[in-house]
Amino acid sequence: MLGLNIEKLAIKKEPVDTNFDYSTLYNDSRGAMFKEDYKDFISESISVNAITVEKFVIAENVENELDQIIDAKGYEEKLLRRLKNHHHEPDHTTAPIIYILKK
Repeated sequence: MLGLNIEKLAIKKEPVDTNFDYSTLYNDSRGAMFKEDYKDFISESISVNAITVEKFVIAENVENELDQIIDAKGYEEKLLRRLKNHHHEPDHTTAPIIYILKK
């Protein structure tokens, strides 16, 4: 099975600030996914470099392509629905994942 190599897809690598906040890694409004103990564990792990974070820019100015993914029918529409955590979640939160998969 071939893996997805983000470094090959990226147009550039961005440095991560020293005061990087772990909460930017996920949508904190989905609080049920992360108990407070886990948040503390993740935060501490990042602060002591037990977990490292790399940031890659995959694409810039792709609004039109994301709109096409959101408006698509067929397989992309089904994939978009299945990638959501909740059926009320907006399409624009999962469209970038499909964009990366297509690349």
